Amino acid sequence: MDATVGVFGRYDLVWDAQTYGSPLSIINYLAGPITLPGYLNRYAAAAARTYVHGCTPPTKLIVG
Repeated sequence: MDATVGVFGRYDLVWDAQTYGSPLSIINYLAGPITLPGYLNRYAAAAARTYVHGCTPPTKLIVG
């Protein structure tokens, strides 16, 4: 893979949940709200930005 482009996604589920709250679809997918014990790590592990680092192909995550 040469590069990756994500267009208009939820890339940081922790920030989204702490700032705006999570939509019901994400709460259902992750089996609970971020406020449950241990769920901060679950939300972080499910976030796309967690997997973008120096060893990944060039990546652009676009939010509009």
